[in-house]
Amino acid sequence: MKQIAFILMTFSSLTAFSQRKLSAYAEPTSQVISEVSNGWRKDTIGKSGFRLQVYQRLRNSKVDSISKQDLFKYLGKPHHISRFYSGNTNRKYVGYRYYVLCLNAYPEDKYFMGSYIEFVFDETESKFIEINDGEYCG
Repeated sequence: MKQIAFILMTFSSLTAFSQRKLSAYAEPTSQVISEVSNGWRKDTIGKSGFRLQVYQRLRNSKVDSISKQDLFKYLGKPHHISRFYSGNTNRKYVGYRYYVLCLNAYPEDKYFMGSYIEFVFDETESKFIEINDGEYCG
């Protein structure tokens, strides 16, 4: 269990404190998700490692005009949908979370522990805004 916690903390510190550098040549998100779709859908909760392999590529992709329908078509149904408010922008958003790395024996353990990537849309779910990531246990 200590090893799992160490791996999770290391992964989170790398993602939480690293700046996202987008170059002018960054791939559009719509292109990346269409290219990784088959492998992503096979690695349903991130246990085979495919999602972790393509995580940085997705995270560093250039946000474009992908629709919610295309996101679901290529990556499948999200594991979690969150609706939240940002005080910084005074706006409401919808986030679609997909598990990237599973660190326990889910679903046998009855809870998931690992990391996720989140695709954020405006409150009407019509405009793709940004990509976030984080850790989840629950």
